[in-house]
Amino acid sequence: MATLTQCNTPRKTLVTLDTPDDFKWIHPTAVLVNRCDGHQCSDVGEHCVPTVSTQEVFYVEGEMKNGVGKQCANITARVDMGCKCDCVTQPSDCGHNWEYNEKMCQCLCRNDVEEKCRNKMLERPGMVMWDGKTCTCPCNQEMECSTGTSWVPEYCSCRSVSHVDP
Repeated sequence: MATLTQCNTPRKTLVTLDTPDDFKWIHPTAVLVNRCDGHQCSDVGEHCVPTVSTQEVFYVEGEMKNGVGKQCANITARVDMGCKCDCVTQPSDCGHNWEYNEKMCQCLCRNDVEEKCRNKMLERPGMVMWDGKTCTCPCNQEMECSTGTSWVPEYCSCRSVSHVDP
């Protein structure tokens, strides 16, 4: 039975080097560097991320696209010095209708937003619906408005331009 690698110390990982734009090819194409990639975290929604990283320079040989022939180049690759388990989703990923749940590592719809939508659904039956995936309360359908009117999503209808708030 395989044991899960814990996320605390980076391990040697084969990383493909980016070929510079002005090169046809480079050699070596990959190097072994310490990375946090591939480690397992015990909590759902977490992944292993670097806590400290640095850049290491690698010397490669390659053929230039301009026909000059073989040339040497310096290419950098990230090297991880330490790792930790962290949520894939961060608080900064949550929009204004969402709140971050740290224990679940995810953005959840704010209760007040869903409640406002439910009230709207009672006030305007069949006109709006709750969308839990986007945490919004969109109109069931949007209509084309005639001249002098504009679509107002808050009312799910066309309103006279003179009655539309700026």
